[in-house]
Amino acid sequence: MLMIVAFFGSFNPILTTHTGVAEQMAVKFGVKALFVPCSDFYAKKDLAPARDRYKMLQLVCAENSNFLVSRVEIDYALEHDNHQLKTIETLRLLQKEFPDDEIRFCIGSDNYVKFPTDWTDWQELIEDYHPIILERTANESIANPILRPFRNKIDVLGNLIHFEENGTSVRARIRDGESCRYLMPDCVWRYIHEHKLYLKEET
Repeated sequence: MLMIVAFFGSFNPILTTHTGVAEQMAVKFGVKALFVPCSDFYAKKDLAPARDRYKMLQLVCAENSNFLVSRVEIDYALEHDNHQLKTIETLRLLQKEFPDDEIRFCIGSDNYVKFPTDWTDWQELIEDYHPIILERTANESIANPILRPFRNKIDVLGNLIHFEENGTSVRARIRDGESCRYLMPDCVWRYIHEHKLYLKEET
């Protein structure tokens, strides 16, 4: 039985920060990192087509046996009138797709501490899908006293690999003609140039 950890995001594009954290998580906990890109219908500025974001993830996963990629949110939106899945719905679908494996998910500590106030089904998320908390600040995962009783249901990944650049700044650099080659995997950098992605700012 594998332990598969869903890593949600737009991956627009996938950056070295994403792959670095995913590799950290895979090695520390002995898991497979499953990248789950959002669909084309996610309300996000400058979102490249799902086919391109998925292809870039496929290229990355082909180079690392710890990585997997899923089309679950892309395909569900196409087949269900652009419906956007909640996290709990995506995890349930992934569990059906991988019935013999344990499905978990990772989430930043800044979002995890907001579970009781900002998330529906948050207790089910913790109880059934045992999140791995990406802790950006030491002990942030236990900052909310409501969550402390669930401490044995989670794992914490601290000392994260982190770069200041994010997707927004990288896309801006590409539009400005700057080189971003070492901010992302080389296969992604080549794909972006070959397919002329992110050259124009979209609304």
